[in-house]
Amino acid sequence: MILEALRIIVGSILVLFVPGYALTKALFGKKELDAIETLTLSVALSIAVVPLAVFYANRLLGVKINLLNSLVIILLITACGAGLWYRKKQVGESKKPKGR
Repeated sequence: MILEALRIIVGSILVLFVPGYALTKALFGKKELDAIETLTLSVALSIAVVPLAVFYANRLLGVKINLLNSLVIILLITACGAGLWYRKKQVGESKKPKGR
């Protein structure tokens, strides 16, 4: 009973928040949004991107929709968003004036 509730909570966070959070940080960064806007955009982007990515992977690539493939797609979305955010952060730091 407790394990099932924990699985639902962790799964919901993984599907409904994490990919959108990575994409929100990649698109907007830290200074442009407050916490409520970040939370809202994270959930909205996750709801929009994850089903579309799973659907297109199934339709165009022939990947079957199951737990493992969905998890891999979610992790790829999150990794891409995190990589873009990290790259944006590095480029932003390199443009800062040095010495002051």
